Amino acid sequence: MRLPGFSNARLRLRFEQRECVIVPQTRGFAALHADVHFAASASRPLLVEDAFLVWRIGRREFRRSRWDRAVAGGRFRYPPQPLAFEAGEAPQTLTLTFNDALIPYGDEPPPTLSNLSLELQLAGGARESRELWRLQMSSWDEPARLSWTGG
Repeated sequence: MRLPGFSNARLRLRFEQRECVIVPQTRGFAALHADVHFAASASRPLLVEDAFLVWRIGRREFRRSRWDRAVAGGRFRYPPQPLAFEAGEAPQTLTLTFNDALIPYGDEPPPTLSNLSLELQLAGGARESRELWRLQMSSWDEPARLSWTGG
């Protein structure tokens, strides 16, 4: 999915399904853990500078979680190191882990339907986004039910 104002760069992403959970934490808070693995290639070299997992309810951005750990080219990276992942003609793999232990929801009812998208920030300010999971929730007291959409 390409969002308005996002890059039209020739970035190709092939995802493998990995885990994602959204569970109750303490009263008024939920927790998220997700692993995202993909191979990226591009018609010209593109530098991925940052990555976020974005929880959207309709068009509204509910939560934006920054990557917590990455494995690129067999090497681990942790913030505050830059992600600095380069996609070129040959596919390169990247695994991103997202952990967000305290997502406040207050008195807001749970979203019946929502989605989680990977958003990549490219050098020069361009962004690419792909929907990875659809979520169904009936209560904040139960884990979300997730369906893989695969980008």
